[in-house]
Amino acid sequence: MKTYNSFSFSRVGLLVKRDVVENWKIFLYGCLIMPVVFLWFLYEGVARFEWTKYYANLYERYVEDVMDDWNITVFILLFLSASLVMANMHTKEGRANMLILPARDDEKFIARSVYAVVAPLLVFLVGILLADLIRMYLFPLLGYYQGEFEVLRQSLLPGLWEMEEYSVYFHRRWGEWGGVFMLSMTVCAHSCYILGGNFWRKYPFIKTSGLIFLLVVGGAAILYMILPEDV
Repeated sequence: MKTYNSFSFSRVGLLVKRDVVENWKIFLYGCLIMPVVFLWFLYEGVARFEWTKYYANLYERYVEDVMDDWNITVFILLFLSASLVMANMHTKEGRANMLILPARDDEKFIARSVYAVVAPLLVFLVGILLADLIRMYLFPLLGYYQGEFEVLRQSLLPGLWEMEEYSVYFHRRWGEWGGVFMLSMTVCAHSCYILGGNFWRKYPFIKTSGLIFLLVVGGAAILYMILPEDV
């Protein structure tokens, strides 16, 4: 077997391409399921708006409300994908195929980690695009977006992607450093799920989630016991 002494990004790229080709059906199923999930969030948001009769700043409020649901969804996708980073090693055949690949072990691991990040983000983006397109044409036919709600006929993507709107979203919920805090916690949790995916072969997402929950609850309990009451 040929030994590779130097790290190569080209080999990493080829490994990522191989993962994409081998898992194209999973990617396709995700692209079909995500628009349905997002359409439900969009429908539920409109129904809640009409029920509460909330008319002030409808577009901004709707974008903000949608981001609540979609952020949770992308976090779950990222963490689930990270926990399955070594799913192709669960069988003897999969382990054998991985071992004989002409690449270094660190290149194989990085390629799987990159795939665990890129694949769910692509599924998420495709789901957003299709759901928003379907919403703009389908919901008016169902009798929504009439009267004061006609402003919601336009695409939600400009409001979702504008950095100003994004910073306002986090500032309202988490304060000035909310974006930095959320990004740091997301990277930390994602790393934990990748580690869990390497450690557990069966049910890595559930086991890692349970361990993180126990650590958070245990850490909070310890802080509560050691910190003075007036803090």
